[in-house]
Amino acid sequence: PVTVLRVDSARSSAPVAPVYLKLHLLGSSRGSKVEYDAFAQFGSEDWNWDSLLQYMKKSEAFVSLTDENINKAYAAPDLQYHGLSGPIKKCYSVWCNPLHAKLLAALDFVGLPINPEPANGVNVGANSGLCTVDPETATRSYAASGYFEPNSQRKNLLVLTGALVSKVILEDAPGALKRAVGVEFVHGKETAKIRDVRKEVIISAGNLVYFADQRVKFITSRTYTTGSFQTPVILELSGIGNPQILKELGVSSIIDLQSVGENLQDHVVSYSIWEVDSKFETLDTLSDPAALAQHMELYKQKTGIIAGTACHTFAYMPASAFASKEKIQQWQSAIDEAAKDAPPGQKKQYKLIRCWIADPKQATADPASAICPSSRASCTPLSRGSVHAASTDPAVPPAVDPNYFAREADIDVIVAGMRHAQRVADAFGVVDTVQPKPDITDEELKEYVRNTCGTSFHPLGTAAMGKREEGGVVDARLMVYGTENLRVVDCSILPMEIAAHLQSVVYALAEKAADIIKRDS
Repeated sequence: PVTVLRVDSARSSAPVAPVYLKLHLLGSSRGSKVEYDAFAQFGSEDWNWDSLLQYMKKSEAFVSLTDENINKAYAAPDLQYHGLSGPIKKCYSVWCNPLHAKLLAALDFVGLPINPEPANGVNVGANSGLCTVDPETATRSYAASGYFEPNSQRKNLLVLTGALVSKVILEDAPGALKRAVGVEFVHGKETAKIRDVRKEVIISAGNLVYFADQRVKFITSRTYTTGSFQTPVILELSGIGNPQILKELGVSSIIDLQSVGENLQDHVVSYSIWEVDSKFETLDTLSDPAALAQHMELYKQKTGIIAGTACHTFAYMPASAFASKEKIQQWQSAIDEAAKDAPPGQKKQYKLIRCWIADPKQATADPASAICPSSRASCTPLSRGSVHAASTDPAVPPAVDPNYFAREADIDVIVAGMRHAQRVADAFGVVDTVQPKPDITDEELKEYVRNTCGTSFHPLGTAAMGKREEGGVVDARLMVYGTENLRVVDCSILPMEIAAHLQSVVYALAEKAADIIKRDS
C-alpha cells in the first residue's frame, strides 16, 4: 500500500475534488468522435475516441429511470456507450421542464432534429443532456462523493486542508533532465517542505498529493500539477516556463518551456432572456414562497425542480445550420489569418477547426443550452488567452488574460447563433424576447454580447499535450518536458476545446492517467 497526503488549496472549498468538478451545471455531455481522435495529433495514437470512451464509461454509472422519464427526455440511450458501475452517477433529469418538449419541437422546426443518443460520437442535434445527479439521493454526484468518500477512511489517506502549494523542488538528474525531489507548500503562517521524493507527487488545482512507500518510509517519485489556472502558476514558480516571464517574477529559469500558460481557451457564453407563458414552471417559480415550500416537500420524495436540473435542453449545431456558405467561407478565411503567425501546435488546431466548420456532422455552436434564459456558446473558439504567475507569493491570484473575441470570428459565430435562436424563439412561441431585442443591428448585438458574455467554466490548454518543438508542455505520458518525473494530470493538458462540457473528458483523462502511471511504475 501507499500513503497518500492530500493538501487542499486555500482557494478550494472541495475536500478533495478538483475545483472544476464542482463548477458546472450538473451537465455531462460528450463531443464528437473526430474531436477526440484529433488529440492523437498532439499526443500518440492511443489518445483517441476508442481509448477515451472506455475511460468515460469506466468513470460513470448510467442510471436508467422509468420509461416515462426516458420518453419525456426524447432519448434512446444505447448502453454500449455508457458505463454502468463507475463512481459518477448519471441520469436524465428526474424533473423535466414542461417547456422542454416545446423547445425540442421548435429546434426541429428550424432544421435541427432530435438526436436521441448524442453520447455515441455524433453529438450534432437537439438532445436532453445527462446530469450528474444520483437519483436515489437527489444530490450531486461528483469526485468527492464518487471517488473520495468511499475511500476517505483508508488508513493510508490523510487530508490536510488550508494549504497552498508554492513550488515543486527540482534538482539535476542524469543527462539533461531535471528531477522533482520535493514540494514546498504554505500551511497557515508556515512554509513546509516535503523532500526526498522517491515515487509520486500530485498537485491538483493547487492541491498537493504525495504517495509514500510504506516499506521504506520514503515519499515517492512523480510530481503532477492540475488546474488550467493553477498548473502554469506552479510550474512557473518552480522555474519552468518562459525565461522572460520568470525573470520578471524574479524566479530562476530551470527549464525553458515558453508555452507554459499560453493557449488558454474557454467556451464563451452569452444569454438571451425569453418571457414564457406563466402557466409553465421555470426556476422563477421558486421565487414564490408557497411554490418553494411545495417543491421542498417534493424534494423529500426525490422529485420536483430541486431534485433535477434546470439546464437539460442542448442543441449542438453545425455552422451550416445557422450560417450561409459565404459566412462560413469568411470564417475559414479568418481561421487562415489566425494561423499565419501561430505556433506550430496552434496551426494544427486551426487546421482542424477549418475542416470542422465546414462539416455538417460537426458542431460549431451550442445555441440552446438552457430555457429562459437561453444561451449561446462558440464550441471551437479561435482566440487564445494566457495565464501566468503574478507574484512569487502563491496566494496572489494569477494574471489571467482570457483574450475573448481577440478574433472577430468568435463573436460573429455567437451573433449568428443568437440570430438563429430568435428563429427558435419565434417557432417556440415565447411571449416576449426580453433581451436582446430581435430588431437590433448586428453591431448592436455584438456590443450586447461583449457586455454580457461570460465563462462556461471550461478553461483548458495552458499546459498542452504536444511535441515540444510545436509548443507542447507535456508528452503523451503527461510528463513535463525537461523532467523525468513531473506530470500534469488535468484539463490544462487538453490542446483544444471540444463541443461538449468538459466534465466527462476530465474524468476520462484522470482514469487514463492512472493507467499510464501504473504502467510506468
